[in-house]
Amino acid sequence: MSIKPALFSAFNALSMAPIKMAASMPSGLQTTLNNIMTAGQAIGGGLAGIFLVISGIKFMHGSRDSVESSKLRLACVIVGVIICAGCSVLKTWLQGLMNF
Repeated sequence: MSIKPALFSAFNALSMAPIKMAASMPSGLQTTLNNIMTAGQAIGGGLAGIFLVISGIKFMHGSRDSVESSKLRLACVIVGVIICAGCSVLKTWLQGLMNF
């Protein structure tokens, strides 16, 4: 009989405790991760721009093979830009999670 009051009081103590969804990290590591993610975004955006220019030059060249290869490169550029945008969303989510 004495177990029930102890069990209920332990349950109430657990149900009242707030749940914190955050990871505490040293500030130097947070800054390093932020810099790495920002550099990744810049490199990804730059590469997407370079491949977009190459695709445009191939498309303006006009031969059948170059137009077909430019269409494929353009599709790869679109996928790359979407991945880069997804990385920026992931970066924002991680910053919020780590309490920047």
